[in-house]
Formats: sequence, structure tokens, C-alpha cells
Amino acid sequence: MVGEIVTSLGSAAVGGIIGAAATLLSSFGLHKRRMNNKEERIRLAIITELKSTEIDGDGDKNKSVFQNTMEYVKNQERVPENGLADKTVYENVSNELGLLEKEEVKKIVEYYSSLNTLNSMTDNISGIIDRGEINENDAKVFVRQLSITDEHRREAIETLERNQDS
Repeated sequence: MVGEIVTSLGSAAVGGIIGAAATLLSSFGLHKRRMNNKEERIRLAIITELKSTEIDGDGDKNKSVFQNTMEYVKNQERVPENGLADKTVYENVSNELGLLEKEEVKKIVEYYSSLNTLNSMTDNISGIIDRGEINENDAKVFVRQLSITDEHRREAIETLERNQDS
């Protein structure tokens, strides 16, 4: 009788441990799946924002950053204070970029840093417009920065797309 009780208690303990382990594993799996889904949503959102920004004017859907800037210069208008390209998605998910792969984060940050440099240069262009003088060297530096920014944008898109659903 005592042996049967010990066996029953042992079986119950083993069953409880197995049940707890199964619950823990399924909870971990669900958590992992949610995190993967979140990573994919961040990737997709950033890719969409990057693709909606044309830097060098090689597309025909929207005016490029370069074309818009040249229009501001031509019309002697100030460049918008919020810059020339949208950063809304980046600003909203920047605290969650750590969920992505290291190389993805590097490429994203390189692009947006380059874009910030470009936006700072637009302040200079606005100042040039206000003074009514356009310096050829400033224009060359700006065009070079456009090229650098566009290269960073393309690299970020390629890296993010390569890691989508992987």
C-alpha cells in the first residue's frame, strides 16, 4: 500500500514536470514566433519607407529629393524644416531596432545618419537661398552627399530584403 502511494506520487510528480516543461516550451515557442513576427513587421515598415524615398530621381513615381531641392533653389524658397525625406517609421521603431540582425541595424543607421547629414545641408541651402547666392562647391558637396545617401538607402533595402522571412 505504501509502495503504491509512493509510485502514484512519483507518477504524478513526473507528469507534473512533463506538463510544466511542455507548457514552458509552448510558451517560449509562442513568444519566439511573436518576436519573429515583430521583426518582420519592422523590416517591412522600414523597407516601405526607404522605397518611398527617391534620392537621385531614377524613378518616375515621385519627385526625388534632388529634384525637390533644385526646385527650392530655383524658386528661392526655403527647404522644409522637417527635411526632404520622411523618417516617421524610423523614428517610431528606432527603439526596437535591436530585434533585427546586427548588419540590418548598421545599414539602417548608416542611411538615416546620411539622411540627417543631407537634411543639415538643406539648412545650408536655405541660408544660401536667403542670401541669394549659390556656391558651386556647395552644390557639388550636396550632390555627392545625395549619392552617398542613396547608396546607403539601397544597401539597407538589400540587407533587409535578404533577411525577410529567413
